[in-house]
Amino acid sequence: MDLDEMGVFAAVVEYGGFAKASERLGMPKSTVSRRVSHLEESLGVRLLNRTTRQVKLTDAGELYFQHCQRVVSEADQGRRAVQNMQAEPSGALRIGMPISFCMPFIQEMIHCFLERYPKIDIEIILDNKRADIVAEDIDLVFRVGDLPDSSLIARPIGFGHLLLVASPGYLAVNGQPKTMEELDNHSVMRHTAAPLHLTKGEETFVLKSNPRLVINDMSMIHQMAVRSTGIGLVPNTVAVDSLSSGTLVRVLPEYFMGPNPFYLVYASSRLQTTKVTAFIDFALERVRAMAPWNQMEKEGS
Repeated sequence: MDLDEMGVFAAVVEYGGFAKASERLGMPKSTVSRRVSHLEESLGVRLLNRTTRQVKLTDAGELYFQHCQRVVSEADQGRRAVQNMQAEPSGALRIGMPISFCMPFIQEMIHCFLERYPKIDIEIILDNKRADIVAEDIDLVFRVGDLPDSSLIARPIGFGHLLLVASPGYLAVNGQPKTMEELDNHSVMRHTAAPLHLTKGEETFVLKSNPRLVINDMSMIHQMAVRSTGIGLVPNTVAVDSLSSGTLVRVLPEYFMGPNPFYLVYASSRLQTTKVTAFIDFALERVRAMAPWNQMEKEGS
């Protein structure tokens, strides 16, 4: 099977049509259409339903696209291994991540990457919404939580939990709650006012009490906890340094919420650029080996 045709087909799916795929691949739209048609003829089945407004996968196309992603990705990895990074990675790299994900560990990783690859420039887009990385021309994103089905590649890099934390100063004044019910007597800060499910072994507790402070940014909840404003429900990834230094301590440490998986997400077509593959390889190596969520026990601090 022609790998180029598979790559063109994958690009049409990822970019949502022949015109955008043509623009991204730098080839005439007629060539893109011809290669996909030839691929369909070779397989003896229609992969795409084409209309004047949109292109949609057939059932066979959906199945074949999943295989295409894997084959194109593995072929690209083999090519890179043989070429051994013949050309030095260079250019601008756009990386998206949630605001709360920009923790010291990630900052250190970005710093080390820039030192290793002096010809690469990075633009980081901090946003809590789920960006359309293809439409917004973002090379890679770090994402938290379960992912919807999509044409993107998601590489798991770890997981995290939401923990109850407070400053020693707050607890000295207000006392340390001994049960979840006692949280009703405290100023609790979290990212939503909706009921939340925290677990302790096989036991589940529904946190229903109205929070004193609701903030849709985990980093700010963390900072307010450091300021002794109240007890915060924050990710271990955000609180790890404060917990290690003693600036914050766990509250009801046997309870937590999660786990929430973390992924590095990108489009398979992005693997055609050495700057992207260089970052993927570097990030996976660093994150899996050194990330704070892989070093902290769920029950520990």
